[in-house]
Amino acid sequence: MKSLKRKILLLEDDELFASSLIDFLEDNDFDIVWSKNGIDALDKVFNNNFDLLLLDINTPQLSGVDFLINLKESNINIPAIFITSYNQNSMIMKCFKVGCDDYITKPFEVNELVARINVVINRNKSPDDKIYFNDNCYFDTNNRLLMINNTVTTIPLKITLLLEACIEQNNKILTNEYIISKLWNSSEEYSEGSIRIYINKLRALIGKEHIITIRKIGYSIKI
Repeated sequence: MKSLKRKILLLEDDELFASSLIDFLEDNDFDIVWSKNGIDALDKVFNNNFDLLLLDINTPQLSGVDFLINLKESNINIPAIFITSYNQNSMIMKCFKVGCDDYITKPFEVNELVARINVVINRNKSPDDKIYFNDNCYFDTNNRLLMINNTVTTIPLKITLLLEACIEQNNKILTNEYIISKLWNSSEEYSEGSIRIYINKLRALIGKEHIITIRKIGYSIKI
């Protein structure tokens, strides 16, 4: 199995700063996805699995703070570090209040940033980092990756969130209400049909024996 790089979303509208930072982080074996504005960053989060978020505060269309609030309201909990020129205590406290894991002010030493990134990622590791569904299929909870035959299987974010919900509810009943709370925020539309589609896609990946339908209630999870 090849080495898996930690995947980081960088939300930063300063192109020169972002370019320099990306070069350095990639040299340190991180995989960087860059967004110049908060709306584009949201789209990237909904379509990728990230290990960490690096967020500027004053970004176009959606600020870094509002971006993180939006994720938390969507039950998407990815470790986040703010990298910003704001050094006021009120702003620092606000960022921690909305759920960031660390805060570093510009200018900073890039080696210090790498050290903080590693600390935050390691702090958020699950003690049980591999959930096996059979001999050839497991979910790497540290990296949020589904592995089949020792190969990374790319899956949409909502399938990842559904898989994590199943793991959380192992040997319990996974209700439709719980699935809705994990996969959609209050402003998003959903339907029972879309739940069934996601369930069937997940069954095809990990095995239908792990997810048993209980009519009008939800699903029995056996992993």
